[in-house]
Amino acid sequence: MREYHCTTCDFHITGPANEVADEIEAHEEQHHADAAAVSGIEVTPEILRAVASWLPCESTADEDAVDALRRHARHLEREQSDEKRIDELAQMFLRAEKEIAIYGLVDWANQSENQRDAYRAGIRAVLAKLDEDPR
Repeated sequence: MREYHCTTCDFHITGPANEVADEIEAHEEQHHADAAAVSGIEVTPEILRAVASWLPCESTADEDAVDALRRHARHLEREQSDEKRIDELAQMFLRAEKEIAIYGLVDWANQSENQRDAYRAGIRAVLAKLDEDPR
């Protein structure tokens, strides 16, 4: 059983650790996103790791706080890596489309942001389906 109480916003959740872990992580991530938006500072994995390394030396921070920072750093890295991979695959998809295009030159740089988003959404859907496949 895990109990979590956020002192920042008074959010509270209790339940089996494996069932509430995602909700807790999403809640903490939202606080990080809100803080970054207000401060204008981009929170990077490197910054999170630096703070995680500094905390035990300068305060009486518990290991949960340090672990949470390191987990969030890994999460951001995965997210950045996934977005880069999605963008690369979307461009590959566009190049493949270019080979059969009838209406002139198709180039990633000339695509509107809406078109790019559509390609990325398609790639995300394919990757999500591949993640479901147990093979």
